[in-house]
Amino acid sequence: MTSTLSTDGAADVFGFQRDDLDPHIFNCVFTTESVVGPFWASDQELRWNIIDGQPGVPMNFKTQVVDITNCTLASWSILTQMGAYSDTDTGGQGGLSTRYLRDALYLILSHDFPGHSYSRATHVHVMVKSPRFTITNDNHESRGCSILARMICFDEASRGAVERKDVYKANTRLLGTNNEDGFALDQAINA
Repeated sequence: MTSTLSTDGAADVFGFQRDDLDPHIFNCVFTTESVVGPFWASDQELRWNIIDGQPGVPMNFKTQVVDITNCTLASWSILTQMGAYSDTDTGGQGGLSTRYLRDALYLILSHDFPGHSYSRATHVHVMVKSPRFTITNDNHESRGCSILARMICFDEASRGAVERKDVYKANTRLLGTNNEDGFALDQAINA
């Protein structure tokens, strides 16, 4: 497997490198259990780089799942810099033939910092799945159980640094803060 990671982008914006372990760099908030969301898909490939040529600020995501046998980590709906999801035919989205910024992932993965959607906090959906049960939404069914489904919301300073980059400036969707996002706020209050 080859790496397409570069040292620009995230290092320029946030001042750290991919292998940096200093705890001050982890500027995100995990919410409590989350809804699966409207654009989750079951037919995910296993890969660690899900950029698929989309422009954006590179982001390296590190996490650890412990004491869970045979589980996968899935990130199924990361918005492009313009606020669009892939693999959905809902208006203004990428279409069913697109796979960018979506799939089952290794625990160290590479993707772009997410853009924002209408009045939502900038976030990434993640799920830890076990192969034993079934998850269903409007369009997809998966054999496997969601052991944990969460949104990761980013602090306003980090998001602001990214939103000032040219590739994100063209996103005209209304920008919502973490405190204005009903899903994120409700989950934070009920944690």
